[in-house]
Amino acid sequence: MENYQKMEKIGEGTYGVVYKARDLTTPDQRIVALKKIRLEAEDEGVPSTAIREISLLKEMQNENIVRLFNIVHADGHKLYLVFEYLDLDLKKFMEALPVSQGGRGKPLGEGIMDGRQGHMGLGPEMVKKFAYQLIEGVRYCHSHRVLHRDLKPQNLLIDKEGNLKLADFGLARAFGVPLRTYTHEVVTLWYRAPEILLGGRQYSTGVDMWSVGCIFAEMATRKPLFPGDSEIDEIFKIFRVLGTPSEIDWPGVTSFPDFKASFPKWERKDTDDIVSGDGAKILGEHGLDLLENLLVYDPAGRISAKQAVMCQYFTEGKLLQRNSAQTNGGAPYTGNGSESSSPVGNDLEKTGADHGFHDKEEEIEHATLNDDSHTSIAQRKPATLSPRLHTVRSHSSQRSYAGADGYTHFNHNDDEKSSHEPSNGDSPDSNGNPFEVKWSGPDDPMSPKSSAWGSDLRKWSIVIILAMSSMCVTCASALYTSTYLQITPYFHISREVATLGLSIFVAGLGLGPMFLSPLSEFYGRRVIYLCAFGMYLIWLIPCALAQNIETMLIARFFDGLAGSAFLSVAGGTIGDMFPRERLSMPMTVYTASPFVGPLVGPVFGGFINYYANWRWSFWTLIIWAGVNWLLIAFFVPETYSPVLLRRKAIKLRNETGDERWKAPIEVMSRSVTKTVAWSCVRPFQLLFFEQMCLNLCLLSAILLGVLYLFFGAFALVFSHNHNFNLWQQGLTFLGIFVGMVIGTACDPLWRKNYMRLVRNNGGVSEPEFRLPSTILGAVLVPISLFGFGWTTYP
Repeated sequence: MENYQKMEKIGEGTYGVVYKARDLTTPDQRIVALKKIRLEAEDEGVPSTAIREISLLKEMQNENIVRLFNIVHADGHKLYLVFEYLDLDLKKFMEALPVSQGGRGKPLGEGIMDGRQGHMGLGPEMVKKFAYQLIEGVRYCHSHRVLHRDLKPQNLLIDKEGNLKLADFGLARAFGVPLRTYTHEVVTLWYRAPEILLGGRQYSTGVDMWSVGCIFAEMATRKPLFPGDSEIDEIFKIFRVLGTPSEIDWPGVTSFPDFKASFPKWERKDTDDIVSGDGAKILGEHGLDLLENLLVYDPAGRISAKQAVMCQYFTEGKLLQRNSAQTNGGAPYTGNGSESSSPVGNDLEKTGADHGFHDKEEEIEHATLNDDSHTSIAQRKPATLSPRLHTVRSHSSQRSYAGADGYTHFNHNDDEKSSHEPSNGDSPDSNGNPFEVKWSGPDDPMSPKSSAWGSDLRKWSIVIILAMSSMCVTCASALYTSTYLQITPYFHISREVATLGLSIFVAGLGLGPMFLSPLSEFYGRRVIYLCAFGMYLIWLIPCALAQNIETMLIARFFDGLAGSAFLSVAGGTIGDMFPRERLSMPMTVYTASPFVGPLVGPVFGGFINYYANWRWSFWTLIIWAGVNWLLIAFFVPETYSPVLLRRKAIKLRNETGDERWKAPIEVMSRSVTKTVAWSCVRPFQLLFFEQMCLNLCLLSAILLGVLYLFFGAFALVFSHNHNFNLWQQGLTFLGIFVGMVIGTACDPLWRKNYMRLVRNNGGVSEPEFRLPSTILGAVLVPISLFGFGWTTYP
């Protein structure tokens, strides 16, 4: 890696992080995109998406396909792919267009406009140029027997000269005759072909050409053609425009797994109406003709990429002549599907027609896949790869979706079966119920993990709101300790009785999750937030108005009980919004907040009780909790997938009138009573029958006991022995906060040690491998307690 200098991070996905970097080996030190593939452990190996992308891109050399320059295997567990650097994709390009041109006027990043001033329009000629380069790139892929399977504006990169290139081959597949069975969960929803939406698992080049048609229309209109928010909504949006298909215009459509005879019957709109107004003017007569032939239901009748590059839309101008060397000749496409080619046998012709091959030359290419003298790209031995790459095992990956930078992928199941293997797990009927409502992939707009659901800013705002709310709950436990000096004479009680307010609050925190948090599995997280945090806010009011210790203790118990439900559910929301590879940072921020609360409580309480009445400790909490409740009410939506799928099912039933559409949560046999009862029993089963769980719980109980004892001990030690006032006593708790920061900063070292132990154990992880940090802490705690006691003098 000494040959490359990282400059900045530009993207992140399931299996890698992408950096802008400088190639120090070239005379001009060219800028490249450096994609770091995550290799978590030796036993996992290189993700199959990366293997696939490397195998395809190393063999495919075309000016309309992003280039893979090099592969670097460094530092034992780091694999880097070096791509040509393109800092703009078609999606951002269209969003950057002025509002007057149908764009959003969204500013581009610093430096992206450099050298592009003459290439930032999207008039008729630029649309034609981009369309030709897109189709030419697809033609090259198909001529090399490769399906891209994830064409969308985010995966089409644009260079400084305004040339478009295909990127992100993580979902690509080599194909041949006979067709194998593929997963139907490919291609981002808005650009997914109808044969895939209807559950088809044998498809070919037509799926890419449908995506081309959607992108072509989007360039003309500046908006997605079929922006569905679910698979059924996507199907209906297509049907409303192109008409509901029948056996007449699409032979075999009724045999698709997800086609329903009860689908509403819509009439087809004219092509002019599909891209009406300025869109129709931009495309012109021949552009509309091309669009009509791209958006054909029957894959066998859909125009091929080779036919498309020769159509009149491109041949009427000079664009084709400038790129004639790439087209491999052929007669212009006239719209009737005919094209001059060499003859082939009837059987092969029938096979091609059945599966969507569009010209005989392509059929011959596909047929040679079964000849030993011809090998597809994915079947060739990657002799040009780095030798060290062959020593690393590949593991079956989960399906990856392209990110917004055109280089990265996001995760989803994609264990595909051949046509000779039984389907298991990724078919719509894998569980025997074709009407079970599921997410239509990571890009489903209703899924909190999708980018369409919300931006990173929105998700991080929710994280901060939840973290501040959790801190508010746990702060109430320790802030109470600052009121001891005032409430003991006010209520005429001893200090021991006053301490009960702390103990009983913590008891409520411990008891609540067992029977309150399971309710979120039935009603969702948002209901728990609003109700539980609302009750937490309400029970703070009697604390502030209490006239006797009995009122205070009862209110404190129910306050802790209500707050505990929030604490036990909030972490799930973080997991709902972020994929596993991006979960570490937001989860770290959230999990730190409940521990920070008890530390800042005495600090705030010290100042409040030194300068004001003890009741203001609770009024402050009420104000804080009230603001947080409003933020939750307005900015924290429901994120629990089963509940959201229930909403999706309700929407489908309303749209289709078919009551058979059900979400998993609607058909589960568990009852609320049984779930709550099991939740109360299960912790004790783990506690008494799992030795490791018992030992860790004992250790945690001791440590938390020491922490809460400090809340009382610090006040006595530093007030009597050192004459600290209330706010000075509060500042002494900052030492615990410093300890937390140091412990968190050391986490990368412990993680490195964990990976070392896994490697030494043959790649197999054991729970005990995570204990070294706990063991060190268990040694340091008694030493620290001895030091605290030793320095406690009159």
